[in-house]
Amino acid sequence: MKRLNISFLLAIALLSVCVVQARSFVARSRATLKNEIASNRYVIVMFYNNSRSGEDFDQIAAFSNLGDDDLYEAAGMKFVQADLAHSSIVQFARQFDLNESALPAFVLFKQGIPLRNKKTHKVIVMYGRHSSQGIVDFIDHYFGKDFEVIRKRLQAERRRTVVYYPSYYAPPYYGYYGGYPYYWYSPYYGGYYGPYGGSGVSFGFSVGTGW
Repeated sequence: MKRLNISFLLAIALLSVCVVQARSFVARSRATLKNEIASNRYVIVMFYNNSRSGEDFDQIAAFSNLGDDDLYEAAGMKFVQADLAHSSIVQFARQFDLNESALPAFVLFKQGIPLRNKKTHKVIVMYGRHSSQGIVDFIDHYFGKDFEVIRKRLQAERRRTVVYYPSYYAPPYYGYYGGYPYYWYSPYYGGYYGPYGGSGVSFGFSVGTGW
């Protein structure tokens, strides 16, 4: 039974990892790009061109790693990379009037439709290299209100999962070992590195008095 439970937990963990990783996607054709935009409620596409500037690993990592964020996973947001080195993707991107000399270009979609400026009706685009925080700020500026309810729910869930432990550092006890108290006789007492060692992990070799 224990072996079965462990196998089940491992399967759940692997499934969770796959779900998180699936929030980032590399589109290699117009068809796959259109499908990702149409099948996800919120999408941000990073258009770039490896054939001109070479692969920018730092920028790609800053973008794709955001797909691991709990908030974006819960919101069902997808982070899609689209390389303009593929001719079919170039044809698709031209409808957004992108300035290809200023790549990368980041475009937001909601329910399959690109966000547009309300006055000019032009597609909203963020150009240039950006850190993860810069991309987050861009997303929050336009989707922040949509995500606020989800953000509050996640915060509430985190608060419920916090476990509060009694203090082991206050006199007269410094932790417990086998049900017996450790009295405060030295800064490193009972093999439990607390306020000085910093790890907070019991090494289990104490006998209850001194080292």
